[in-house]
This record gives sequence, structure tokens and C-alpha cells, in this order.
Amino acid sequence: IVDLERYGINPTVGIEAGENTRIDLGYEYFHDRRTTDRGVPSLNGRPVEGRDRTFFGDPDDSFSKADVNILTFGLRHDFGRGLTLRNRTLYGDYDKFYQNVYPTSAVLPAQVTPIPLPEGPTIGAYNSRNDRRNLISQTDLIYDAPIGGVEQTLLVGVELGRQKSRNQRLSGTIANLPGNRAPLIDPTVDVDVTYGRVTSDADNRTRATFAAIYLQDQIRPTDWLEIVAGIRFDSFKLTVNDERPAVPTRSRRDQFVSPRLGLVLKPDENLSFYASYSRSYLPQSGDQFSGLSQTTEALKPERFDNYEIGAKWEPVRGLLATAALYQLDRKNTQARDQQDRVVLTGRTRVRGLELGLERSISDRWQVSAGYAWQDAEITETTSAAPAGRKVPLVPKHSFSMWTKYEMAKPLSLGLGVISRTKSYASISNGVTLPGYTRVDAAAYYKVAKGV
Repeated sequence: IVDLERYGINPTVGIEAGENTRIDLGYEYFHDRRTTDRGVPSLNGRPVEGRDRTFFGDPDDSFSKADVNILTFGLRHDFGRGLTLRNRTLYGDYDKFYQNVYPTSAVLPAQVTPIPLPEGPTIGAYNSRNDRRNLISQTDLIYDAPIGGVEQTLLVGVELGRQKSRNQRLSGTIANLPGNRAPLIDPTVDVDVTYGRVTSDADNRTRATFAAIYLQDQIRPTDWLEIVAGIRFDSFKLTVNDERPAVPTRSRRDQFVSPRLGLVLKPDENLSFYASYSRSYLPQSGDQFSGLSQTTEALKPERFDNYEIGAKWEPVRGLLATAALYQLDRKNTQARDQQDRVVLTGRTRVRGLELGLERSISDRWQVSAGYAWQDAEITETTSAAPAGRKVPLVPKHSFSMWTKYEMAKPLSLGLGVISRTKSYASISNGVTLPGYTRVDAAAYYKVAKGV
């Protein structure tokens, strides 16, 4: 039922334009077409069991495709005495289309009469087109030399960008499915769908422009201390020209200041401790900048504050242990509820612990393992989500292990396991996704030297 076709080409060329100058030119074409599968609906708060290989909806009319063309330009020039200039510029042309005939509701529990089996989900349909053009350029000036006798690396940079998008969405009307509900006994359907625009469907042209300047210094006053301090200023503007009748043009400009600070202590050659703080923002138009509503036009951006401490230790040669404690606070967040509506969730907090071990048992055998604990919850009550609810799609415990062994000189084998505990499907916490364990294997073969 499910098909996937993707291919790409990415030629690049590097030009030594003088002893201290290098130019890199690149082009990438990428094509992707696949069946879009929205997964398994829920029954009594859990995914329907025994239907892992079942397609819910119409696979023949559920597909996405993307054609991407990207041009890149890179420049690096060494002025000498520790001063370097570098630039990276990208132009991207993205043509994307997405269509889906998919379940829009949970499966209804079984009734005594008149249906002895659970009733299947309702089926809905829509498609959307997004044509996008991006132009982004980043220029850095780096000074890597002592100042006042103190080792340091100073970076000053400018980033400029523009994104133009054409967004269109059409809702589907299904003709030959009674009650728009698929039978649970056979939820893979073949339906006739007519697509047309309803009032809430997007039909707009967007233009996002941004400019940023930033400064960062990495200071090494002694062998056992390193300080990283930086600040970035962004000016971001989004304008949405709506093609729908009587819908006004909307625009919003946001300006953010994003600081960061980090410390690294190295009391021993094999041991280091670090602490860091950073702040970043995301406009309420979302990470795709695809539209503004009357609500989001007036909302301040999401704010992210991240605090982290950690350590790296090599107690014996070949054994590396890492540990990190962190807290991520999000303010003025959004999420989607079970009806796929955007709702405000106020504030969330994620606290976590990550532990890692890497071991080279011999020149031919390497093992790595990791564990993560995360507690992610809503910390500020709104009408959409009370405080104490869990953030969706965040398992509390995660574990992974991987081992690779070189059987003979050209051949190596790998085996690994990844395990996650349960999480919630949405902000309502009404559907629990069960935990799972996955086993992976790999084979590596070195064809020849240089290949």
C-alpha cells in the first residue's frame, strides 16, 4: 500500500582563489514522493490494537511530493594574524504538495445494539500546496588571537534572509462513504473526493524578512577555565497577503535579544565540568511562517530559556562518561488539540537528566549506551490545558545501546536497541501512546581504500 520514491544529486566544487581564499559552489536537486500515512486512530484512550499494518483512509489519494533546488555559495578568506572572513549564502526553491484522506476521529467503543463491534473512525480529506523561495546569507568575522595576553576567539556576524511563500489549502468532500465513517473491519477505503475551499482554508502569499547581528567571545584565561559569552539581536517581520475576500492583510514585526553564557572548568586533563544558559524566540506564526490570524498577529513570540550543567570524564583510556542536567522553560506556547485546532498552553517546563557511556573495548570493538529521564509538564493553566498536564510526545524514560564489531578487515557488524516508555498523543492527555523497544542491525563493508 505504501510507496516511497526519492532521489537527489548534489555536485559541489571548491576553488582555491589565491593562497588565502577559498570559494565553494554547490547545487542540490532533491525529489521526494511518498504515500502519506497518518497512522492508527485511538480506541478507549489507546491506539487500536492489532492494526499495525492497516491503512486507515484511502492510500491511493494520500500522497506528498516535493521538488527542491538549492544553490549554495561559500567564501573564506584569511587576512593573517588570526583574522578570518567567511560567508555562506543559500538560495532555495521548494515546491511541495500534500494530500491526505485520513481518520479524523477516534474509533467508537462497541455498543450492545445495533453494532456488536467498535465503529470505525470518520474519514476526512484535504490537500495543501506550498511554493517557497528562500534567500539567506550569513557573514562572520573571526579574530583568533590573544587580546591583552589572554587567549580568545572573537566572532562578529551578520545574518540576512528573506522567505516568500504561496500557500493554498483545499478541504475534501467525500461522496461514497455513508456517514463519512470507515468500517473498522476494513478501514482501507476507496472513495471519491471533491476538493474545494472553505472559509477557514488558507489562500495567501507570505513574505518574511529578517536581519540579525551577533557577537560572541570564547575566552581562555587559563588552561582550566573557558568562558563563552554571546548576544544576538534579531528583527523579524512577517506580512501575509490573503487572497480570500474581505480578509485583511496582516503584518507583525518582532525584535528579540538573545543572550548566551557558558563556563567550562577543567580541573584535570580527563575531567571537565560545564554550565550554560541561553535564550531564544519563535514568532507565533510558527516555524513555517505560513500565516497570521487575528489572534496570532497580536501575540508575543514564544520564549525559550535553557539552563544546563554537565560533566565529561574519561576515568580510563577508551572509556568516556557524560552527564547533563537541564531545564527548558517555554513561555506563551501553542499546541494542537484533538480537533487539530491551535490552542495556547501558557507555559511549559521540561526537566531532564542525560547519561552516556562510550567504550572502546578493543581496536575492533566499540560500545555506547545512553539513558535519558525527562519530566515535561504544563506549568501555567489556561482554558485549553490545566497546569500539571504532560507535554505530548515526551517519554519519561529513554534508553539506547549500540555496539559495533569489526569481524575482518573490510567487514564490520553492528547491533543496537532503543527503548522508550509511554507518552501522550496530544495536549489533552486523552490518548496514551504505549512504550516500545526497537532493535536495529547494520553491516559495514569497506570496498577499497578511498571508497
